[in-house]
Amino acid sequence: LMDQSIKQFEDLCQDHQISYSTYKHTGFDALQGLLDETRFADGVLVQSKNFFSAMDSSQPNAELNQLLHSTECPVFLIPEKFEEPKNIIFAYDGERSCMAAIKHLGMVMKNYKKLPLTIIFFSVPSGERPPYEKLITEYIGCHYKEFFIKVVDSGGADNLDQWLARYPSPLIVTGSYSRSGLSRTFKKSFISSELTDHKFPIFLFHSKG
Repeated sequence: LMDQSIKQFEDLCQDHQISYSTYKHTGFDALQGLLDETRFADGVLVQSKNFFSAMDSSQPNAELNQLLHSTECPVFLIPEKFEEPKNIIFAYDGERSCMAAIKHLGMVMKNYKKLPLTIIFFSVPSGERPPYEKLITEYIGCHYKEFFIKVVDSGGADNLDQWLARYPSPLIVTGSYSRSGLSRTFKKSFISSELTDHKFPIFLFHSKG
């Protein structure tokens, strides 16, 4: 299965004239080997449902959590049934990591700048506005022609799945997934839920610098 996946990846890269490198890491050092590679990579593609599933089939398992916390490049989590994104949902909290995530998305997936983007901000307490709202609006407006801002109060958390269903084929973009980095429990719950369901692709970057 690994050889088949590598061959498919290589064929796709060659067809689209994309430079690539492949390495096989097996055994107990497989995860650390992957983490070492992230320092010298533009991004990592991970099929989230089967990531180290032989050790723990529930997602996000300990190995996926460690990858998301320790990666040194963006991680693109791909669901089992992938559809080309038609919308971008940017989970924004004003922190360094979320801005690093949206900047890296623009660098490595330039064609996605044509998609409509929604900035979602989780308001705790209710009524709070997005931090640096003017600055984030200006930044996104420079890179995306069509964008919107949605503020979700604590009382609206139960309706997030219904709200997300309005967006066909969304790509979720978010920053840090560490225990300390996601200070907003709301946002962490939202991302954890999407990782568990793994219905949509997630572009995540944990900025340490």
